[in-house]
Amino acid sequence: MKNKKKTSRKIRCRALIPLDTGKIRAKYLKNYRSRRKKLEKLECRLKEIQEQDEPEYQKFLARHFGTEQTRLRELEQSLQVCELKIEKIRFLASRRRIQPAVLCYRLSQKITPEHDFWYCLEEALNEWHEEEIKREQEDRRREEEERRERQARREQRKKKTGDEWDEQDIEDDFDDFLDSVFGEIFEDSDEDFEPDEDSAADYEDAANQFFDELFGFKVRPEEKNDDNRELKKLYRELCMLYHPDRTGSHDARMKRIWNEIQTAYQNGDLDRLRFFRFNAGADDEKKELTCSELQKLIFELEDSIIGLNADLKSAKYQPYFGFSSASGQQREMTVKILRQEFSKRISDSEQYLQKKEMLLENLLNGWKPGKKKVRKKRNYSGTDDLFGDIPF
Repeated sequence: MKNKKKTSRKIRCRALIPLDTGKIRAKYLKNYRSRRKKLEKLECRLKEIQEQDEPEYQKFLARHFGTEQTRLRELEQSLQVCELKIEKIRFLASRRRIQPAVLCYRLSQKITPEHDFWYCLEEALNEWHEEEIKREQEDRRREEEERRERQARREQRKKKTGDEWDEQDIEDDFDDFLDSVFGEIFEDSDEDFEPDEDSAADYEDAANQFFDELFGFKVRPEEKNDDNRELKKLYRELCMLYHPDRTGSHDARMKRIWNEIQTAYQNGDLDRLRFFRFNAGADDEKKELTCSELQKLIFELEDSIIGLNADLKSAKYQPYFGFSSASGQQREMTVKILRQEFSKRISDSEQYLQKKEMLLENLLNGWKPGKKKVRKKRNYSGTDDLFGDIPF
């Protein structure tokens, strides 16, 4: 027998080495506090802009440019009234399938000392609306008659044998087959389908149940009840911590947090409520959060910081940014710039309103009976006859 070579095997220890989670947690906690401090600083800056800069700028505008603002509001109201009149004329003309100027001429013939043109226009719109209602009622009545006739033919078809069927019976039988399969989809295809809230919720529940069973995931009723109990428990705890009447602070930050808590509770967002609870527990020395909980808090704070940075970036482009701390010289320059802007806006609004009024005037007086456009005949005398020498 051959001697087997002895191989030396090294024995390695595979025991788990416990980690010092205290240092890891301290690092997460330090990162969380720095993120939270930055978030509070951004919130204070945004609060200063909303509560000091913007109100101060509005008072400044009212004190120096009150007349210009009033004039702009009057022009905007006049422009809205003029555009509304034009839209009504065009809408009714498109429904009557005539030109707007022709419609205005026909309505002008109905003017009396008691009723002006716009009263006649409103009456014409009401008449069209009543005609539409009658047309819809007539369509429903016709559909009901067709349904009854089809039901009568169905009853007669049952009494016939297959050999006695005509083309109408075959067509009706095929339509009944389609209705039984698709639930009268082909007959109601012209109507807009607007499901109510209950049917939409039932459809969503059925779809969720189908996909849960498809992928092997199914929520047990007891798990759902546990989530509801935890949701109510967290909401009660957060009410004790963040309710404005209990904390005594009614600043913008606490109002925003309280509104977010209310929205999360109404939507059943358990993760969002846990975030606020963890956020409150991070300052509690008696309760130690795990590393995973602290990591979730850091991610949430990062999202909030990104949102506040975006708000501050958009606020920097507003004219009221930093206005409360502006000097007297800067405000004098602002007065000069705003005076030019207001004058330009008023001038542009007046020109635009004048164009709309001219357009309305052309619609009201742009057509007369018997007035036709005469096309000018083209004079071909003096032109070369290219085919004069060719015999046809």
